[in-house]
Amino acid sequence: MHDSDLVRGSALRIIPRVVRDKGILIKFLDMGLEKKNISGTKLWVKATVSGLGYKRLLKHLQEIAEKEPEWIVYAWYQLVPIVRKEAPEHMAILEKIRDTVDIELGSDLRDFWQRNKDAVPL
Repeated sequence: MHDSDLVRGSALRIIPRVVRDKGILIKFLDMGLEKKNISGTKLWVKATVSGLGYKRLLKHLQEIAEKEPEWIVYAWYQLVPIVRKEAPEHMAILEKIRDTVDIELGSDLRDFWQRNKDAVPL
């Protein structure tokens, strides 16, 4: 919960070594997404994906897209390149997440969401 990205990043690097419970890893991921910090997304994904796997992580993000689509809006810029590089076989799940956010997102973030999608297209 520290404000410094450096401190938080150091702490997050040890999570995959000490936390094995998938439910707790999901809670950690949610904590990171809830911050709506574009640059911090990568740290939280890297901290949890080794214990969850990309398929489970993306399935959870698909659920998040239905409940809290704005979390995905802020994560998108970092999320797409990570998945494209490390788990390209799961790009179809990202498409479903994108489509869900398109439907669920309120009008106040639509322009920002469109810019993010344009900046990192699937």
